[in-house]
Amino acid sequence: MSIGTGAIISADSVYLHTVNTQAQDSSSDAIAFGLAAGGGALAHNTATGDARIDIGNNAQITGTDIVVSAQNYFNKDQYSTNLKSATIAVGSISALLSQTRAGTSTDTMDAVVNVGDGAVLHSDGNNAHPGSLRVEAFTDVNAIDNVEAQAYGIVGITLGSSDIGVNTRASVNVNGGALHADAADVDVTTRSNAFTRAH
Repeated sequence: MSIGTGAIISADSVYLHTVNTQAQDSSSDAIAFGLAAGGGALAHNTATGDARIDIGNNAQITGTDIVVSAQNYFNKDQYSTNLKSATIAVGSISALLSQTRAGTSTDTMDAVVNVGDGAVLHSDGNNAHPGSLRVEAFTDVNAIDNVEAQAYGIVGITLGSSDIGVNTRASVNVNGGALHADAADVDVTTRSNAFTRAH
């Protein structure tokens, strides 16, 4: 979402919200039978993308209540078991690899609010109705991954790997702009939550 350079917005209440929601998951089964057999499976999930609000240079936003909120969500929990392998053989090798990335080393999953140079967010409340001025950025990741490998026989080797990586960023950048409230508190909040479980 972008508010252009020099834009003027005036209202009793101004709410600017951007929400990016992503949900991914994958599942695979591998079964092998034989004198000498092997099984394997690979799953890879990557989520990137931003929730962003840019308020341009010299923009003027006036209201009693002003809320600017950027929220970015990623969820991976659809399947109870993501990779499952079963091998029955005299000699067997089973290998499973599951990888999940919420953001990468070069492309973070961001929630960002940028207030440009000379831009003003002005809450014009009074003692009877103080109003509010809140600017927030929030990321939330919920990723659950389960790998199950089984081998039956005289000689069996099973390899299972579940790898979850999270690289997120929540930021509010006031680059020469101003946040002003006549009677209310000014709340600037960033938060990043991540719950991951790999087994």
